[in-house]
Amino acid sequence: MRFLLVENGVPIDAHYEFESTSIVVHSRGGKKGIGGKNTEYRKGLGLLLERLRSCDALIANVHIDTNKLTGLPTEQKVVAADKDLQQPINVLLEILAKRMKVVGQNEGAKGGNSTRRLRINITGQVPSLEKLQGRPVNLSHEMLGLVRSDHLYSAVTRLLNQESHPFGNSVGYDVLIDDFGNRLPPKAVFGFAAGEALGFDVGPYHFKGGQGSPCFQALEKAGYVIVPKDGAVPTAIKKVNPDQEWTEGDAQERNHLGKERARGVAKAKKDEFRRLYGKLFCEVCKSDFSKLAEGEREAAFEVHHRAVSIAQMAAGHRTKLGDLQCLCANCHRQTHWRIRAEQNKSKS
Repeated sequence: MRFLLVENGVPIDAHYEFESTSIVVHSRGGKKGIGGKNTEYRKGLGLLLERLRSCDALIANVHIDTNKLTGLPTEQKVVAADKDLQQPINVLLEILAKRMKVVGQNEGAKGGNSTRRLRINITGQVPSLEKLQGRPVNLSHEMLGLVRSDHLYSAVTRLLNQESHPFGNSVGYDVLIDDFGNRLPPKAVFGFAAGEALGFDVGPYHFKGGQGSPCFQALEKAGYVIVPKDGAVPTAIKKVNPDQEWTEGDAQERNHLGKERARGVAKAKKDEFRRLYGKLFCEVCKSDFSKLAEGEREAAFEVHHRAVSIAQMAAGHRTKLGDLQCLCANCHRQTHWRIRAEQNKSKS
């Protein structure tokens, strides 16, 4: 289980994995505020070691746990053991930093990394997560604001695949995930998505749901509809993506469009596309409509399901973002015209 530490109600940017007989300390990378990860590595490691001592946990040793050193015997990767572990925390941190720099390095090499991935091996049972983590805290709006539509879409897929979660059933509201009345608990969807965005397991105590919360705002912005628990689906929201109502065709093509109009999928695909390529552009004609205002530019793009033979999809098929293309409205219409032409040709 992934987790972070909390000090005085504030989460520390240093991530760990909780296992039955050890704790993995993730390495640091980048700079704070510029795509960095685990930027408070040393502070977090010191706090973790202090809490292990306060719980009377017996540390057997600490060794480097990176893929680059897979072929090295474990005893050669150890950076602290025995009397090292009895030193004051500040001294122990210096010992760890110094030894991390040289393990696996060629003799005489300069530099080295003092914030590498570590494994702290415990003799006996590891103390409870609650004791190590510190008082649970609500995550800031800034952190929760990192959740994108593609994170939410992935979370919905995981929940539909019956992945277990700690959020329980919804109480006051449900989130509609399609036009067929299927529902999921809003906090479970957002919690899974936040975990993917932040890189650690997010629990129900990390954020609040309800109208006006970052949870509900993110879901609604992504195109999902939140309705009262056990309430009927309002007829006014049965259809989504009205900009695609131009299409005519038979049941097979309407099924195709239904896959493209699945709730949340268009926004998720666009967010993923922007993350991968830095901007939206048509995958056919390469137009990016850069001269248009932002809102107009967004409206110029639609998503298209690559698969032509939608009829072969089983009932309940869940579209993957990789199945979709970003197309401009013109190329999307032409693509569906070709689909109809091929279908008519096959019938004649």
